[in-house]
Amino acid sequence: MTDEIFKAYNLKIGLIGTIITKIDHEVETSVLTTPESYDLQKYFSKMADEEISHVSMEVSSSALELKRVHRTDFDVVAFTNISPEHIKLHESFEAYFDAKASLIRNASVGSFAILNIDEPLLNPLIHQTEAQVVTFGIENDSGTVKITDLDLSSGKPSFIINIMCPINTLDGMQISPDKLKIQLSVPGYHSINNATTAILTALINNIPLEYVKRGIENFKGVERRFQILYDQEFKVIDDLLLNKNNIDSCMEAIGYLKYENMHLVHAIRGSNGPELSKEIAESIVGWFNKMDIGNIILTTSRSHVMKKDRVTEEELNAFLEVMQKNKINVAFFEELDDALQLGVERLNPDDILLISGAHSMDTGAKKTLDLLKQMYPNVDHEAIDSVVGSKIIGIG
Repeated sequence: MTDEIFKAYNLKIGLIGTIITKIDHEVETSVLTTPESYDLQKYFSKMADEEISHVSMEVSSSALELKRVHRTDFDVVAFTNISPEHIKLHESFEAYFDAKASLIRNASVGSFAILNIDEPLLNPLIHQTEAQVVTFGIENDSGTVKITDLDLSSGKPSFIINIMCPINTLDGMQISPDKLKIQLSVPGYHSINNATTAILTALINNIPLEYVKRGIENFKGVERRFQILYDQEFKVIDDLLLNKNNIDSCMEAIGYLKYENMHLVHAIRGSNGPELSKEIAESIVGWFNKMDIGNIILTTSRSHVMKKDRVTEEELNAFLEVMQKNKINVAFFEELDDALQLGVERLNPDDILLISGAHSMDTGAKKTLDLLKQMYPNVDHEAIDSVVGSKIIGIG
């Protein structure tokens, strides 16, 4: 979202994240959310050579603990939520929190820290950093920015950003109290926090309100992050469903949409152990029970993963045991193509097809859209071709 605002203001920009790394118009798929320190500095060096002025970057908890960004100075840092999905990379939840919090605690004088004060654990960080702190909240209205007039009736949030007190900028200017009406093009309650963080980052960079509004409302989503691939007689949505937090955000967003039936084709994640398979299955089942869904199409995507990422028998059985225990019908396929074929066959008008999974589903979007064109001659081919033409992941 921040990148989209920078683009609207015609800045020369870079992006380093889970999905892609971008230097101006040069784009490549990412290997890690935050690159190893040597690779990161190579990207920064190339960006400097290309006269990139602004870089948006995701910094993972593991990258912070492993010091991949050691001595990297950030002008603006943000901490919007905390959930236990990455505890296994750390010794405990406390260690996980401390790793994430170090981005705020180590921020330098002259930098800015953006905090979501609806998250109680984040509030103490206000007093644990030398950075200038800017806070926001939806439920907690004591922050620098207050979110009001929230409307989720269409599934895509609209709300008002209320700047309650002056906000300083990086170049010494000041943003006066004001209001900004926002209509997002992406669904989900979590999108409000992400959008507010991007908006505040842009304001701190002294980008005029008209460009901030234009950029945030132009944002159509990130590949494989609740990406709506097709939205006409039925909907096709692509998401990772990597962990409980991701699953909760996705299913919550779907809950705001109007639909008849939801069909899920899930590519199980391999080489992460049966315990994670069980956790993901339990999270999915929890939402299935709420949404009255009684079946799932499951695949190990055998021909679409490298040997190191193949699903073990223990991982598959752990997932299936949860489904069996909760009386969820499972149509299982070793091959991704067969699973997607069944998912597309089951589509009726006003239905949703959700395709999900980690790298084993990277090619799923293109395959699904190709199947739509083959099996439903009246679908909007132009809309499908536009999505396929803009994709980076799973192409080639």
